[in-house]
Amino acid sequence: MSINYELNNKFILGFLKLIDIIAPPFDTNKKIKDFICSSPNILLINYAHIGDIIISSYILPLIRVKYPNAKIGFVVGSWSKMVLDENPNVSQIHIIDHWFYNRSKINILFKFYKYFLSLYKNQKIIRKNKYDVAIELNSHFPNMIPSLKLINIPIRIGYSTGGFGGFLTHRLNSINKNSHEFHIKKKLLKFLSIQDIKNKTSISIPSLEVHMINKTFNHIFSNISNQGYNLDEYIIMHVGTGSKVREWPIKNWKLLTNKLINNGNILVFTGKGEREKKQVNEIINNQNNCINLCDLLNWDELSIIIKNAKIIVGVESMMGHLASALGTLSINIYSGIGNINRWKPLGEKSVVITNPVPCSPCHLRNGCNTMDCVRGVKYIEVYEALNSISKKKEPYKC
Repeated sequence: MSINYELNNKFILGFLKLIDIIAPPFDTNKKIKDFICSSPNILLINYAHIGDIIISSYILPLIRVKYPNAKIGFVVGSWSKMVLDENPNVSQIHIIDHWFYNRSKINILFKFYKYFLSLYKNQKIIRKNKYDVAIELNSHFPNMIPSLKLINIPIRIGYSTGGFGGFLTHRLNSINKNSHEFHIKKKLLKFLSIQDIKNKTSISIPSLEVHMINKTFNHIFSNISNQGYNLDEYIIMHVGTGSKVREWPIKNWKLLTNKLINNGNILVFTGKGEREKKQVNEIINNQNNCINLCDLLNWDELSIIIKNAKIIVGVESMMGHLASALGTLSINIYSGIGNINRWKPLGEKSVVITNPVPCSPCHLRNGCNTMDCVRGVKYIEVYEALNSISKKKEPYKC
């Protein structure tokens, strides 16, 4: 059967095709029932960033319902580890910082070094844990599939669309690109005879449920609550995204901010890093009714701020996914680089706004010069969508 590779780079695509031609499929005669007991050891792999890990975490309850006594390990990057910390469905977290997903400013050679070092260390730990099944959740390149064979995990499940499909014992050779990423990942569970659960599945944030829930809300705002603000309802403004080309123009953020302030709204700005701090300061410009929490919140604090918000306005980032997981309404301004139906926040409480252009999705990692798909979104469109979603008694269905 032909493979529909998820890759644009012709050089890497040619290499992967050559590998798949030379390397015949391994262990395809293995039957899952011969290796799965009532309490299997299952390893999930996703090197990607926070939003993708939130999506991936939705499948954990599905596995737990089918195998209540399963031991579930999860391979993630250090940048996404906090999503799974203290999650009762995860027995062990393995940190492997893949060079491809590493957004730090260190030299590319050091990224390679850090990746191979963490891979080497964790291969020993993973082998010691004697996992029965490994599921590579990403359908695109790069992946951990060759290492799973070297570690000698008996059952290896994944998509061959990211290359190295011959090293899998059970594979899918194509995806429905118009499906949401959650459903693409969930489809792999069919090999474990796991059926979909009709009840709504949401992320588990034990840090909120166990210890953060006991902290007063005003503790997060500390002295800000003494400035006379009514914090019963506020709107979160999150200007940052992991890729600069996906940013919404600052002038639009200013116009939207002014419009919301004039209508008496309290705005809470979040973000991380010097770049986003400068952007937020430029947008606020010492105006009243603006609370700047950029670079001041840890993961638990950010989660509780989102959970208590009236609504979130943001761009193409993990914030929309986290808001959806926590049941908070969100407006998400997206570019046309990726397939929006695939990567939008999951659930009924999110709205995605983009400027339709004929070249979308372009799948260009660095975008184009004009980026009309996101820069062409007018501030009044966002304001009207915000008004519409906040007035609805029932959640907005995107």
